[in-house]
Amino acid sequence: MAQHFMGGVNATGKSAIAREVGRVRPEFSIIHTGSTIMDRFGIAPGDKAALRAIPAEVKYHENGAMLTELAEKFGNKPVMYDSHYLNMIEGTVTPLLQSGWLAGFHSLVLVEVPPEVLYERIDRDAPIKDRKLFPVDATPGQAIDILRNYCQQTRDEHRRLASMTGLPSLVLHNDSGQLHGIVQEFLDFDERISPIRGSANG
Repeated sequence: MAQHFMGGVNATGKSAIAREVGRVRPEFSIIHTGSTIMDRFGIAPGDKAALRAIPAEVKYHENGAMLTELAEKFGNKPVMYDSHYLNMIEGTVTPLLQSGWLAGFHSLVLVEVPPEVLYERIDRDAPIKDRKLFPVDATPGQAIDILRNYCQQTRDEHRRLASMTGLPSLVLHNDSGQLHGIVQEFLDFDERISPIRGSANG
């Protein structure tokens, strides 16, 4: 078991995967970094507008401090982080990570879903989730193109960080939302990298 950084574009189902991992394997601690960083800033749960109002540079450095502290705190204990590799607000993508902040982690996991499916999920959840991903005047076609670009940039960032850190990486495809097989694929990966982690820490 290990500390796994799991990221992906909004609405890929990361939180659902993390919850299911925690249900199937209660020994895993599940860290939702969005709510954790809001708590660090003293922001009320769910107040995404207040989080967006904080300058990106401030959030960027606080994210690094948070990840570094959490990785040190948990050590070799089993943890899954529900997070992002990049951030996007109204079509503008900004970085969230430096490779050095991931030194205490044991793997990098990416969750992917086709942009058309993502748009359907985001549009369906719009009445209850304040995401602000697209410019206010974006058409559905433009929004899907924005998501396609965001997905590619996220994929590139996952590869870049895996290359820079040398950490094992995994891509989970969550098109269907059927969690059983996805969670099992992740748990099999966790078992496979255990000898690698043990050798590195020995």
